[in-house]
Amino acid sequence: MAHIENELKFRVEDSGLFAARLEALGLSSAGSRRERDYFYDFRDGSLRKEKITLRLRDLGSSGLMTIKGPCLKSRFKRRLEVNGALDDPGAARGLLRSCGLVERFGKEKIRTEYKYHGAVICVDRLPFIGEYVEIEGSPAAVTRAAADLGLDMNTGLKDTYDGLFKIYCLARKVSFRSMSFAQEKRLSRCLPRARRPATR
Repeated sequence: MAHIENELKFRVEDSGLFAARLEALGLSSAGSRRERDYFYDFRDGSLRKEKITLRLRDLGSSGLMTIKGPCLKSRFKRRLEVNGALDDPGAARGLLRSCGLVERFGKEKIRTEYKYHGAVICVDRLPFIGEYVEIEGSPAAVTRAAADLGLDMNTGLKDTYDGLFKIYCLARKVSFRSMSFAQEKRLSRCLPRARRPATR
């Protein structure tokens, strides 16, 4: 299915306060799920050069293949997105490799999803960089949801999570090709402290 993705991310500074705001709006979710995302490119980096993203999302017993085009000019993160459901994410990863694609980055997160007046609100907990909320929908729906949740549109981010992780790594002068909770547990005590990625 193809559509125009329109979204913004916001840093969640106080998880308890933000949970209270969700509750005050009468929002409830079907629960949290762990997502593992794998990003692919050809060896020559041709997809990256064209600003095209190819992602495979592993949800365990199912998955999702997504292709995203270059960002369009907007105050929101706005770009063409094409999705396809997968019955066997593991087999799909093997198929991508057999087509000459290589995995350039892997990411793990725990996502809790809510629906609110035409917007999809995703509260994401990620290794190393913390908690964010991603709001997707029409410009009006994203703006309304952000306002009702007490979020300042001026602090909205168009960055990807791997982009925010790159900022985190640069601040600590380290480099990783993936971000997982097991990795965070193993390495967090060894990493020098630095400020979290700033909103902008």
